[in-house]
Amino acid sequence: MHGTRGVVAMLLALSVAAWSAGQATRPVRSAAARAISRSTPHLTFTATISPAVIVPGARISIAVDVVPKKGMHVYAPGTQYRPVVIRLQGDPPLRVRNSVYPKPTVYRFKPLNEDVRVYDGPFRLVVDAIVGDATALRAHLRGRSQMTVKGTLDYQACDDRMCYLPASVPFQWTLRVAGE
Repeated sequence: MHGTRGVVAMLLALSVAAWSAGQATRPVRSAAARAISRSTPHLTFTATISPAVIVPGARISIAVDVVPKKGMHVYAPGTQYRPVVIRLQGDPPLRVRNSVYPKPTVYRFKPLNEDVRVYDGPFRLVVDAIVGDATALRAHLRGRSQMTVKGTLDYQACDDRMCYLPASVPFQWTLRVAGE
């Protein structure tokens, strides 16, 4: 019995130590910006940006979780049609990287007897940008302590009968600039 108590006490001590160590290394969650959700007749999406507080040279990451509505699909890159894309407004202190796309599925569009690369279920797009150096950032901010990041989710949606007009859905965040 004494041996069992000792093992339980040791496991409890190890658990508390592991939990404490994990708490010390976790990132601060207050730096995440709020999520932006939008809905169109073709899809819904939620976009997030991280971090909400930036410094010169920092990496900003934008993730957009897209859910096509039932029976809808949007085009992936590599087709002759307009693919889904995150577009960030050209802002001098941001160097935008290429978007990261998940693997698409091949869809047979019967009216045209054509195979196309699409997303017809939930998927995530990610795009990173690098904040410029301190000089470029200060010149852009002109004494302000916040920077606005604007963008759009551009896409063309189709169902099994027809394709709809291309759409562009705007979003934006205001990020705090540390030390400004």
